[in-house]
Amino acid sequence: MRLAVSSVAMVLKYYGVDRDPFGNPTTPETVNNYFKRDEICMGDKCASLGYSQGNIKWSAAGIYSSQSNKNFSSQKIVYIGPSDYNSESVKGQIEAEKPVILRVPSREHWVVATGIQNDTFLINDPAYNRTALDDPAYGNNALAARNYQKTASDFSSFEVTSLAPSQILVTDSEGRRTRFDPSTSSAVEEIPNSFYYFEDAYDDPTDENPPPPSGSGVYIVLILTPGQDEYKVELIGEAGEEYSFFVHASDTDANVDFNLFEGDISSGRAENEYFFNYISDPQDEIEFSQQIHIDILPFVQRNFIFRKSRLPIPVAILSSSTFDIENVVTYSLRFGRTGNEESFLKCVPLRLDVNKDKLKDLICLFSTQKSGFQMGDIEGTLSGETTLHASFKGADSVIVY
Repeated sequence: MRLAVSSVAMVLKYYGVDRDPFGNPTTPETVNNYFKRDEICMGDKCASLGYSQGNIKWSAAGIYSSQSNKNFSSQKIVYIGPSDYNSESVKGQIEAEKPVILRVPSREHWVVATGIQNDTFLINDPAYNRTALDDPAYGNNALAARNYQKTASDFSSFEVTSLAPSQILVTDSEGRRTRFDPSTSSAVEEIPNSFYYFEDAYDDPTDENPPPPSGSGVYIVLILTPGQDEYKVELIGEAGEEYSFFVHASDTDANVDFNLFEGDISSGRAENEYFFNYISDPQDEIEFSQQIHIDILPFVQRNFIFRKSRLPIPVAILSSSTFDIENVVTYSLRFGRTGNEESFLKCVPLRLDVNKDKLKDLICLFSTQKSGFQMGDIEGTLSGETTLHASFKGADSVIVY
């Protein structure tokens, strides 16, 4: 990872991002320190602003540049995605004054292509004193590219990273999918501006340690400039296989939210599915939350809400294979017309199986008069956080009088 971070630092400096957001010179060390910010862990699996389970988040370079721009008016850059190595494409980018990060063979690591000389590319190699891609060690070839460009605004993205061997399927609200298709051994990228790719665990040829095992690394779904949407994230693997994945979201102004999730692959596909709401509004903080199921007025068929009633509204928060009600921070709960109403009263100590799925559910009570319902409303929304600071949201139908 050290060499990937060094390559990112070189690209930032190429574009004139000479200081980190705190005024320190841009170096591999300061980039690494920034990328390690806000780290969260589940056991030995960790994620932070710029790292996910041992791999770099290439898009974090854009966040770094945006924050530096706010303080020092330096250039902003944005990650525009991965690509296979294509010499003509790299040549075009360099001619457009866009350096390209390349993964090179021979103890694979990352270098930066910055210029053209005859039939090869001039490179900055953080591992060796090699100055061109036609060095015998690389054979004038590369294996992959990571691409950036200048930007004035939009840093919005939705990214899912899964530790191999578990793969990812992301579906948007229109049914478009981005995933790996085993029947063709290729990526299906139906969601606009999306990428699906595998990134090998990083090697450092200057280190005495052996290369990482073959097949180790992460699978990544990256969606650039997404609009407001609900994404279904499904983990694909062998039944019983443990998985962990990281979801990272940023808005147009480079505000960031992220969290880690883990579980076991179930033979029932619906039990491996997570739902996330993505809202990126530059006027507000980014909203990124796991979609859960709730039952307003449990055990009642029709959810009549009488606005002037002094009786509380019971709401059941339903457990599932991907959501544990024991992780709910009860004082974070909001419920009502929009899901932002501070109407929480208390939760019932007794856990009941409201929907008969053999999982215990959490029933909480909310003030009717503080819930903000109006005549004609047809939906009530609950929001909150877990002990891991992951936001969640759920909704159910109502009839308001």
